[in-house]
Amino acid sequence: MNLRDGLIALLILSLVAFVCIRAFLAGVINFNLSDKAYKKRIKGATIKQRLFYDKFRDEIPKIFFYLYIIILVFHFLAIICYIFFILNDVQISYCEFLVKKVVFYFDMIWLFITTIMFYSPLKRGNNHWHFNKRGENIDYSRWITKSRNKKK
Repeated sequence: MNLRDGLIALLILSLVAFVCIRAFLAGVINFNLSDKAYKKRIKGATIKQRLFYDKFRDEIPKIFFYLYIIILVFHFLAIICYIFFILNDVQISYCEFLVKKVVFYFDMIWLFITTIMFYSPLKRGNNHWHFNKRGENIDYSRWITKSRNKKK
């Protein structure tokens, strides 16, 4: 595999990680807010506010927000390093190990940990499987408390 193909693979890894963490955070927000409250807050939000969840900081636990920022920064730095390796003609084997495999293992570790933390086995009854009300088998209530009806 040449370096340009490796860059494409790294971009795909970064995109998958970005979509996975955003989907997880969207689930956390949906767990805490009703649909009406979500639409009210998201209305008129800028791209920066949507990217950094400025209007939802109270609903997202700090550790998951920090994980999101770490993933964004880590993948951005990995792409910059890989482009630097391409421009300086670094050995392909060294570059692949240093960037792609480290990024891959980092993503697998955080995905595995969050999956184990929030996994909820499906309940079997009447010859079919039951999901929760939103059609997923993630139990956010195990680690996250609802922040509804908190008045300041």
